[in-house]
Amino acid sequence: MNKVWSKTGAAALGAIALVLAVAVGAVGFVATYKKPATVTKIIDGDTIDVSLGGKTERIRLLNVDTPEMDQPECLSLEAKEFLESKIPVGTEIRLGYDAERTDRYGRTLAAVFLGDELINSSLARAGLGKAVVFGKNSKYFADVQQAEAEAKGKHVGIHGKVPDYCALAKELSSAIQGLTEAQSEPGTGIKAIDSTVAEIVAAVAVADQVSSKIAKLGAAERKAVSHMLRGTGHVISDLASARRKATNTQSDLNKKRSALVKAQKEAERKKKEAERKKAEAAKREAARKKQAAEQKRLAELQRQQRAVSPPQQYRPKPSPPPAPAPAQQYKPKPPPPPQQYRPQPAPPPANPYPGYNGPRCYAPGGKTWKPCPKKG
Repeated sequence: MNKVWSKTGAAALGAIALVLAVAVGAVGFVATYKKPATVTKIIDGDTIDVSLGGKTERIRLLNVDTPEMDQPECLSLEAKEFLESKIPVGTEIRLGYDAERTDRYGRTLAAVFLGDELINSSLARAGLGKAVVFGKNSKYFADVQQAEAEAKGKHVGIHGKVPDYCALAKELSSAIQGLTEAQSEPGTGIKAIDSTVAEIVAAVAVADQVSSKIAKLGAAERKAVSHMLRGTGHVISDLASARRKATNTQSDLNKKRSALVKAQKEAERKKKEAERKKAEAAKREAARKKQAAEQKRLAELQRQQRAVSPPQQYRPKPSPPPAPAPAQQYKPKPPPPPQQYRPQPAPPPANPYPGYNGPRCYAPGGKTWKPCPKKG
């Protein structure tokens, strides 16, 4: 009987021990589930800092994964802002744990409860997180997965259309990169400059399109774009700066090109001038050689003529007749000076000796005469 009792007692004690163990475990789970904490900081959509037992712990929400903040992904800011609206700093929350309490980064893995609401599931239901399993921790996976299915059915958040500003952030970063790369290696020749200028013009056109889209954004969208640019090291204003720098480079290259074109034309002009002078020199040299060859030919011909005929006495060529005197220009003779009037002498008197035809002897002055005496 003692043996029977001992067996029966042992069984009873075992059953009691099992019940106690389950009860202790249950008490332990309940105590863990109800462990209070105070939110001190929102890190991103799935990470927060809490004050727990007088110490600060970093909590990684279990079984949910939201868009990354460090390398900004679309809706990462919205996920963070969702947490900030749900459990702002100072909010009292409860933490629930699973098989593994920490991850490789030293963060505490836990579910976050606000009253009866599981915040992990709320993120997935808003389309801001996906259901995931970390190691052996799957206690809250089903709840989060169910919430994710609801978001997919409603096409909200990451399961719906990607917001325009998410793509715009990438376009802006790409436009800045395009402007930078277009002017990175401008080249030195005219063709290289033309190629660079064409790239700059294309990059500026893209930048202007992006700028036009940004101008239409609201404040919240601009904030989201600025947030997503963090991973690229850019801000929105960098686009205008990059564009201004690119257009300045384009202007400098156009001036450089004009100078190169001018220098090229001058070089071509000098080349043509040198070719012209060279051609003229060659022409003169050819004429000189031709003349020398002709003189040589004539000299040889003269030598051959002297060889077959005796040398002739040198006879100087007759001097050319003197050139006729140049015709003198006709000059009319001057009119004779006017002569003083002189009265004509009176005619001699009639024959005073009528019928006398002999010799006459004139008196001095020749005005009168008389018959000459006859000589004896």
